[in-house]
Amino acid sequence: MDVADHPNATVCWNSNDADLHGQGLEHNFNLVKDRFGDTVHVRELNQGRYPYAKLMELYVGIGYTGWWLLEARGRPKDVIAAMIEQRHVFERLP
Repeated sequence: MDVADHPNATVCWNSNDADLHGQGLEHNFNLVKDRFGDTVHVRELNQGRYPYAKLMELYVGIGYTGWWLLEARGRPKDVIAAMIEQRHVFERLP
């Protein structure tokens, strides 16, 4: 990131388990928060143990106005129902 110093060279947070390694989510988030672009990638919000509520709190704390993009990995039988379910989960995040 130090080499790619052009304003268009931004970071897309990808919500991987590696984000939690080392000193943890908040520390790792703070390392790159000044370089975020307009998108954040998240996986299914109700699967796994990723702390999406904490991640959302961190983004709200920096006044983020970009997009959260759902990168669903599964192949649900009813895609529309699955998307609606994710929206409900998202809306219930603190």
